[in-house]
Amino acid sequence: MMKTRILSTLALLLMAVTGVYADTEAPAASYVLQNQDGNVAFYLVEEASQPTVGAYHAYLTVDSSVKAFGLGEGETAIRSLQAEGEGSVIYNLSGQRVQKTQRGIYVVNGKKVVRK
Repeated sequence: MMKTRILSTLALLLMAVTGVYADTEAPAASYVLQNQDGNVAFYLVEEASQPTVGAYHAYLTVDSSVKAFGLGEGETAIRSLQAEGEGSVIYNLSGQRVQKTQRGIYVVNGKKVVRK
């Protein structure tokens, strides 16, 4: 199994991100977001296999010898929804307490809720 390095969001922002407007072959030594054997990460592009980066997508350029940059573990989506009850404590995504919800995403009693 290849070694991966978990990067914080800040570290990703410090890398050179190159966006493309048309299908483009990724240059060697860049990193492309791929799903390899169920592992989603930015994988190193090698000379022998240069994947195509789709239009309006991007690749990373960073001086590193790491084979892949993993995205880490953790929640990346809202898994369940619950109706708000009487006496619920409601916060918006800015952390401000609100009296009632409108359309959007809220935190109600510590759980994420989507109001359509």
